[in-house]
Amino acid sequence: MAWRFKASKYKNAFLAPAKKNDWIHDIDVGEIRTALNPSIAASSAYVVFSQEGKGSGCVGIVDAGAFVDCDPPPSDRPTLPGAVEIFNPHLHQQVTCLDFSPFDDGLLATGSEDSMVKLWHLKDDRVTPECLFIPVPETKVEAVKFNSACDFLLTASAGDSIQIIDLVHQKQIQDINGEFCGPVNSMDWNVTGSELALIDQQCRIIVTDPRRKAKGSTHIIDTSLVPNKEAHIVWLADAKLLVTGFDKSRQRVASVHDLKNPSSAVGSTDFGTGIGSLVPLYDSDTEMLFLSARGETGISFAEIASNVPTVRLKAMSDFGTKAACLAPKRSLSVMTGEVNRLYQLSSKALIPLNFIVPRKSYRDFHADLFPPTRAVDSALVPDLWLQGKNIPTLKISLDPAQVKPEEIKYIKLPLNQRKAEAEDKTNIFLKSESEELLKDKIKTSPAGKKNSSNESEVPVQVRTHALTRNDEVRRSAREIRDQFETRTGVQPESNPSTVPGKLPSSVFGTRPVSMEEPRLKDSVRNGAETKPIFSKSVSVREAGHSEESVQDALDKPGEFQRQVSNRKSKTFGRVAKFRHMKGTVPPRAQLYDNLRDLNPSLPTECDGIRGNEERFAVTLRGPSGKILVWSAANTGRLPDTIALLSLINSNSIVDFAWDPFDARRLACATDDCTINIWDVVAAEKEDKRDQPMDRLRRPHGVPEKITLIKWHPTAKNILGVAHANGSIDLWEVATPAKLVLQFQVASSGIWSMEWSPDGRHLAVSSRDGKIRIVDGRNGDILAEGEGFSKGRGARVLWVLGGAFLLLSGFESGSSRVVKIFDVNNLQNGPLKQLEMDVSPSLVIPLYDEDSSTIFLYAKGDTTIHTYEVINEDPYLYPLSPHRSSTPHHGLTLLPKRVVDVKKVEFARALRLTDTTIEPIFFCVPRVKSEYFQDDLFPPTRQLWLPAVNASDWVDGKDGEQPVVMNANAAGDHVRNQPARSVSKESELNPTDKEKQKNVEKSLISTVAVNMRLEQDEMEGVDPKEWE
Repeated sequence: MAWRFKASKYKNAFLAPAKKNDWIHDIDVGEIRTALNPSIAASSAYVVFSQEGKGSGCVGIVDAGAFVDCDPPPSDRPTLPGAVEIFNPHLHQQVTCLDFSPFDDGLLATGSEDSMVKLWHLKDDRVTPECLFIPVPETKVEAVKFNSACDFLLTASAGDSIQIIDLVHQKQIQDINGEFCGPVNSMDWNVTGSELALIDQQCRIIVTDPRRKAKGSTHIIDTSLVPNKEAHIVWLADAKLLVTGFDKSRQRVASVHDLKNPSSAVGSTDFGTGIGSLVPLYDSDTEMLFLSARGETGISFAEIASNVPTVRLKAMSDFGTKAACLAPKRSLSVMTGEVNRLYQLSSKALIPLNFIVPRKSYRDFHADLFPPTRAVDSALVPDLWLQGKNIPTLKISLDPAQVKPEEIKYIKLPLNQRKAEAEDKTNIFLKSESEELLKDKIKTSPAGKKNSSNESEVPVQVRTHALTRNDEVRRSAREIRDQFETRTGVQPESNPSTVPGKLPSSVFGTRPVSMEEPRLKDSVRNGAETKPIFSKSVSVREAGHSEESVQDALDKPGEFQRQVSNRKSKTFGRVAKFRHMKGTVPPRAQLYDNLRDLNPSLPTECDGIRGNEERFAVTLRGPSGKILVWSAANTGRLPDTIALLSLINSNSIVDFAWDPFDARRLACATDDCTINIWDVVAAEKEDKRDQPMDRLRRPHGVPEKITLIKWHPTAKNILGVAHANGSIDLWEVATPAKLVLQFQVASSGIWSMEWSPDGRHLAVSSRDGKIRIVDGRNGDILAEGEGFSKGRGARVLWVLGGAFLLLSGFESGSSRVVKIFDVNNLQNGPLKQLEMDVSPSLVIPLYDEDSSTIFLYAKGDTTIHTYEVINEDPYLYPLSPHRSSTPHHGLTLLPKRVVDVKKVEFARALRLTDTTIEPIFFCVPRVKSEYFQDDLFPPTRQLWLPAVNASDWVDGKDGEQPVVMNANAAGDHVRNQPARSVSKESELNPTDKEKQKNVEKSLISTVAVNMRLEQDEMEGVDPKEWE
C-alpha cells in the first residue's frame, strides 16, 4: 500500500507568469468563438502557429530563443527576439495542423484544407517545401504526427484513411483504413513508437501496431463519450491512455483506460460544462498533465493519482486560449526550476506559461526534477521500424554541466541530403545485430568450446551491440552524425531528387493534388493494340487524301508534335514549375463592369464568352440573337445602352467563335441552321449591326440544327460545323463561301468537336457515348472508344501535342469525371480517370499547350481547377486552383500574344460573371521577375498565323506554323522586343558611358573634400605621463 502515500515532486508546481515584454504581441489569430480551431507547435528552435483570423492561411514563426534568457544570444538565431515571420505554406488555404519532428528542430509538417501535407525546412527560404503528398484527394487533412521514436517517419490523417510515410524513401509504407469510422479526432504514438492510438468520430479508442497485419493486432475500446463530438487521446505511462470528450450529460470528462483491462475506464474526472473539449498535453518525463480548452482563460495542471486525473493547479491567464502546446524539455531553463513550459495562443498574443517547482536554492542542478529526456537523434529509421525493431529512444541529461549545445537545439540538413544518414544507421544496426548473432552462435557451437588439446585458444573479437547501453548508443549516434556531416560536404549526384532546393522525384503511388483535387484511379484496360495515329516526326508533307485507305491514314506520321515534358511524374516531392501559379484579378477599375441582360439559356456546347487579343464577345438575352462585341482596351463601366451596340443575328445563338487568323471576323451559329460571318469593325463603322458579311447555310437538302462550330487551327478560312444528326460540314469561308466537305461521324448529336494541333484530325464526342478520331479531310473514323454513356454532355480536348485526349463528362449519380486517353489505344479505354465531385454542371476544359496546363471550370462553380498534363502515370499533376467569390458564367483563354512576360504571366483568361467580365492573370512567382524566365516560356507556335490556305489544305497539303524562339509572347515582345526590362551599364553604348563618367567627375570637382580626421586635431597625452 506504499503507492498510496507516494509523494509527487511536482504537486507544488506553480505558474510563474512571464512579463508582458516577453509576450509576442500583434498577431492576428481571430476571435475565440468564431474562428476555426487553430494549430500551434514548438521545437527548441521555433514556435509556429496558424494565422486564421481572416482566413489567410498564413503561419507565424517565432524564434524560441525569444522566450529564454540567454547571454550571449545564439549566433544562429534567424530572427530578432519577439519578431514574427509570416509565410504561406499552402497558398492561402487554411492550415489545419502543424507538427515538428522530435529529432529535427527545423523540420515542420503542415496539413491543410487543400488535401496536401507539406514538409518544410524552416532554416531555408520557406518558398518550396522539401516534399509534399496527399493522403486522400479532395479531403481535408485532419492531423499530422511524427513518430515518437523513429526518425523520418510521419503519420497523416485525412478522411477515413491514416497513412504512414517513409521520408527517406519518400513513399507510403502503411495505409490504415476500414478500422475506424470517419475522420480521426485525435491520434498519438506511444513512447516506443510501436503502437498508434486514435479516437474516431464514434469516440472509440483504436490501438494498433501498423506493422502487424494479423487478425487481433488491433484493439477497439468503446467509451462512454458522445459520438460526433470533439475528443482527444494521449498515451500515459504503463500502457494507459487518457481520453477527453463529452459525456451524455454534456459534461467534459477526462478518463483513463488501461489496455490490460479494456472493458471500461479505470478512472475518470468530471470538469463541468464548456464550449470545447479539453485538450490534453502530457509530459512523459515528469508525468505532468495539462488540460486546456478553447475559449477559456484557465489551464489546469493535473497528475494521474490512482488512475484518476487529479487537478493540482488551475493557472489563470489574461486571455482566452485558442490553442496550446508544450515546449520540448531541452529548451527549458532548468537552473530556475522550470519543469515545463506551455505556449498559449490567444487572439492577439503568444504567451509563454512557465511552471516552476519551488526549491530553496537553484544554484545546483536538481536531477530529481529533470530526468533524462529524449535526445535530438534516434537510432531507429523507417527500414528498421518496418522490420519490427523497437529500439529505445536515445536519452540525454539536462544538466548544463553535461549537456552539449548541439544536443539542446539541433537543426539538421534538408531531407534530400540526409538519405545517407538513414542508410548509415540501418547498416550499423544490421551489422551490430549480425555480430551479436555470430557471438551467440560461437558460444553455442562445439567449435566455440575449449579444446582438450594444448592448442592455444584463438580469441574471437565480437563487437558489442550498439544499443545495449546508453553510453554506447550515444557514442554510436554521435559517430553517425559526425560521419553524416562530413559526407554532406561532397557534391551530390546530378539527380533531380538530390539537387538542393528541389523536391525529390520519387513517389509512393499517386501524384499530389490540390485542395479540391479529385481521386485518381486506374481503369481496366485490355491487351489490344493499334498502330499509332501520331509519331514523333515533324515535317511538311504534300499528299492527296482521296485515294488513301483508313489503314494508310493510321500509319501516316503526324506533322506536328509538341514537346512533351519528360519531368518525372512523381507524387512525393515532384518539382513542377507551375505548381505555385497564382491567378490575379486586377482592380475593379480595370474590369468590364455593368454588364446587363446576359443570355442565361445557352446550350451546354457553348462557352458563353469568346475573346482574342483585341476584343471579346458575349451573348445577350432576347429572341433576336444579340451578341455584344467590346474592345478589350475599353475597361471600366460599360454603358447602360450596350444592347443597342450589339450585333443582331435574327435568331438565338447556339455557338460563336473568333477567327484565329483575323481578329475582326466572328462566326455565329444560330438556331435557324445558319452561320453568320461578321466583320465586327465594318459593322460598327457602317452601322450595319443587323447585316452580317456573309451567311452560311447548306445549299441543298433539309437544314439540320447546328450544335457547335470550330475554326481550323492551321488552315485559313476553314470552318468546321457540327450538326445534331451527327454530321460535320467543312466550309471555306472566302468570297464566295462554299461547302467543301460533308461527312457523317455519329448516329446521334455531337457534343464536342476539336481539331488536332496539326489540323489533320478531329476528335469528336457524341450522344451515343463514343469518342472518335476522324480524318479531317474525308471523315474516315481512325479510332473509336467508349466515352460517357449519360446523355448530359461531354467535352473533348487534345493535349501534349495530340498524343493524348482529355474527355470530361458525367458518370452515374451526376459524378463529374475527367478521363485521359492514349490516341493510339483509344479502344482500350482511359489510361486514368479523375473523379471530381457531384454537380449538375459540366466540367469544361481549357488547355495552354506551352505550359501543358489544363484549366477546368464549370458554370455555376467558383473554382478553376488547374493541372499539368504529363505523358506518364498519373498523367494529371495538380497545380494551385483559382477561387472566386462569384460563380462562373463562362471562361475563355486569350492568345499567347497578350501575356506580359515581364510579370511572369504565362496565361490570361476572361471570366464571365453576372455583371462583370474579369481578366485573370495566371502568373508564376519568381524572385527576379525582371529577367526573362526562359524555363517558363518555351518556344511557342504563332497560332495567329496560318500555315496553309483553305484550297491547299483541302487538296491534302499540310504546313507548320512558325515558332517564336524563347517565347517572348507578350504583345510587342513577340516582335523581337528585348525580354529583359532592366538595363545594365554594360548595355549602354560607349558614348553614353563617357558622358556618365564626365558628369561624375564634374560633380566630384564641385564638392570640397576634407580628408583630415577629427582625432588629428586633438592633442594626445605625453608618453612620460603614463610612467
